[in-house]
Amino acid sequence: MKRVDRFVIVSLAENDDHGMPNGKVTGAHFADSANYDTCPTLELESSFVDNEDELDGPPCELRGKELQIGARTYGVHHFRPHVGNLCWNGYMITLGDARALAHDLTANHGFTSDGWTEGQPFLALDPT
Repeated sequence: MKRVDRFVIVSLAENDDHGMPNGKVTGAHFADSANYDTCPTLELESSFVDNEDELDGPPCELRGKELQIGARTYGVHHFRPHVGNLCWNGYMITLGDARALAHDLTANHGFTSDGWTEGQPFLALDPT
């Protein structure tokens, strides 16, 4: 039987106000791709975001079908620039990579969360 991967949509704040990549992630939203419109969303923000003039976060670069954030690399199954507004890009990644990314951002890069926007975490993605 063929294995079916579960995907997560990760939106990353990584662009400046003009939609150009700034090379750093300052925010991340995680949503279940199967229930994108109705599922809870985990929101993470860099603890280094003091004001809009001093945005800081781990380095980020898309290289073909791989997204490198800090020292880790994640497989990208679909990419869409400028989701929501010019500052955010969207990535479809596997649930396993989403779990690893949420953990890495909180454990190694000082990201914090106010929790889930509604409901309960889907499929144990919660990094806390």
